[in-house]
Amino acid sequence: MQDILQVLYATIEAQPPDVRYTVYPLQLGLELEYWTVDNTGVLAPAKPVLDRIDSLHAESADPMLEIVTDPCDDVSQLREEVTTRLRAAIDVAREENRRLVPLATPLNAGSISTSDSPRTRIQRQVLGERFANATYCAGTHLHVDQIDGAETDQLNLLTALDPAFALVASASHHQGDDVARCARSHIYRQECYGSHPELGQLWPYVETTADWDARISSTFSTRSKRCTSASRTPNQHMRFTDETLTQEIPYDLIRSLGRWCAVHRLQSSHRLHGRH
Repeated sequence: MQDILQVLYATIEAQPPDVRYTVYPLQLGLELEYWTVDNTGVLAPAKPVLDRIDSLHAESADPMLEIVTDPCDDVSQLREEVTTRLRAAIDVAREENRRLVPLATPLNAGSISTSDSPRTRIQRQVLGERFANATYCAGTHLHVDQIDGAETDQLNLLTALDPAFALVASASHHQGDDVARCARSHIYRQECYGSHPELGQLWPYVETTADWDARISSTFSTRSKRCTSASRTPNQHMRFTDETLTQEIPYDLIRSLGRWCAVHRLQSSHRLHGRH
């Protein structure tokens, strides 16, 4: 993490004086995803742990939880907060006959149960059967404070750092098969979002924030007009249903999903967020 920050600072300091940015302190945040297993090592729902710690987040996969930090002013503060929250999660997990496992992909080759949240239902309808692949991916997301006036430099730099996956690859198998040196990014980008590269794969560099906004508007305005589930015929509209709601997925919701994927497309790597 320190190395990543050093690269960011060096890039900013290398700018001409007339475009130098005031960036200190640069806030940081982490999201840490862990598989939950029972005392025998079998994947087990994370719900008993999630129900007891409000700061934990649920994920699409039932046997997974996410530890999320608040924005921190430096690495030392971030390390302290991560340690405190992780220890609390480990302690509660033990009380609930659970263990936390920090693997990029699970060791088992079977299916994984998923939640039925609105977000999961939308993703399932957009991606079809491919969405199941996302439930086999876990990772660590580093949030870096967005710097006013330096957004494109940050975005382009973090995109350029994508090959760092080669240095942090933590699992090569997916459902029992050796698929890639870093199975997580391969499965997420190629198997899950392979037919939707605008949602789950890297985009080209940008020159200005206006270019980025225009790219998002163009891409997802078009997609929102034609998005139908991969498992449906073109004349069938996407729909999601629960006990109180049956309606077509609105334009703004599809656009929001596209924007979320565009901003968070460096799955299990580095992601930008604005100051909280």
